Amino acid sequence: MTSKEMRTNNLFMRNDFDTVGKYEFPLIKKQVIELHDIKLISYSDTRKEDCSDNKNLGVHFFY
Repeated sequence: MTSKEMRTNNLFMRNDFDTVGKYEFPLIKKQVIELHDIKLISYSDTRKEDCSDNKNLGVHFFY
């Protein structure tokens, strides 16, 4: 599949988002979230066959 075919394929995930501007960046709306509800795990601590507790965490890439 060519790059152009991938970008215009309806199954490609980014096509599901509204875009804006000359370069058609996805529109990201402000969200209200509770910071104390966020639980993260470092990317370096993830494993393919991780325990179910870790599968409910967000992954961060900061060192």
